Amino acid sequence: MYREFLSFLSLRQRVWTAAGIGAILVLIILGLFLGTAVPDREGGTITLDMTLKEAAPAYGLTGSALAKELGLPLDAPKNVPMQRLGITREKLREANEHLMGHAESTLKYYLYGAIVLWGWLFLVKIGRPEKAGLKRREIW
Repeated sequence: MYREFLSFLSLRQRVWTAAGIGAILVLIILGLFLGTAVPDREGGTITLDMTLKEAAPAYGLTGSALAKELGLPLDAPKNVPMQRLGITREKLREANEHLMGHAESTLKYYLYGAIVLWGWLFLVKIGRPEKAGLKRREIW
């Protein structure tokens, strides 16, 4: 069925197909290289001697959000060192690994663009083969 569909494409439609696949591959490759964001956070510099208010900006969080990640109540004092709040080194390490795993990636936007581009190409340029008459419409 696919071979039959491809055989009825005109030269212009085949050029559009090749150009579209090339553009999609470029978008995906760009997304792979540019979309893998390295976390711009300073998670490794956090110590137990720091307060929640001092540590939270390193993760891009508020003090309340960091308190929630560490299992503290939201109204925990933000100006008290974390060690005095009962945070252990292990709990801080686990929260650090979890928060550093939330690095944003733009790869999804490149893939979305590639899917939209292919959809547009198929609907506007490729969808109905120009060499296929109405009697052959089951292939499109």
